[in-house]
Amino acid sequence: MEKQDTSKLTNAQRTKQSKTRIIQEANRLFAESGYYGTHMNDIAKASNLTLPGLLHHFANKEELLISVLENRDRTDQQYYESLFKNSSGMNPFDALSALVEKNQANPELVQMFTLLSAESITPGHPGHEFFVNRYRFFRQVYLSMLKEAQAQGKINPNIDAEQIGTLVMAILDGLQLQWLLDPEEVDMASVFKIFTRIFDQVLHEHE
Repeated sequence: MEKQDTSKLTNAQRTKQSKTRIIQEANRLFAESGYYGTHMNDIAKASNLTLPGLLHHFANKEELLISVLENRDRTDQQYYESLFKNSSGMNPFDALSALVEKNQANPELVQMFTLLSAESITPGHPGHEFFVNRYRFFRQVYLSMLKEAQAQGKINPNIDAEQIGTLVMAILDGLQLQWLLDPEEVDMASVFKIFTRIFDQVLHEHE
């Protein structure tokens, strides 16, 4: 890989560049080995830094993990907001299908979140609070989307939208796990579209 000339960069620019590289490599290593299986020395080596050089930017692995997770959230936030805001003119599950297709094109991202979210079940994990809040946030997003669809008469108003949101997240997580384990046999996007067609019928029953 051709190295970029950093001689004309300011200190702030070099710091930003170093942090970006560290976060990219940490993302990759966390996806491969999880939080507990990844060591700061591994991240430093992958980032072409000494361990003291890495610790200059991130005081410990806990701080780096949160930075990786928050960076991913910032990167995806604009996409998510656009996706759900523009879903008002369409079946809400069509918007989710678009999200699944996006995730299928980013296996490293999906693997990192799947592995780290599983590890974070224990309250002592440094990512525990992050993932609790993330699931709460997306349950609320799905709830708002479903309630809007109910208000517009698109789905059965008697369906418990809050429970449906939780169910949808469970389906998404389960599909992601099966796809990561056996991507040649499991087409996540196609299977989710089948689910949405079946579920759409349920949502419109007894209207």
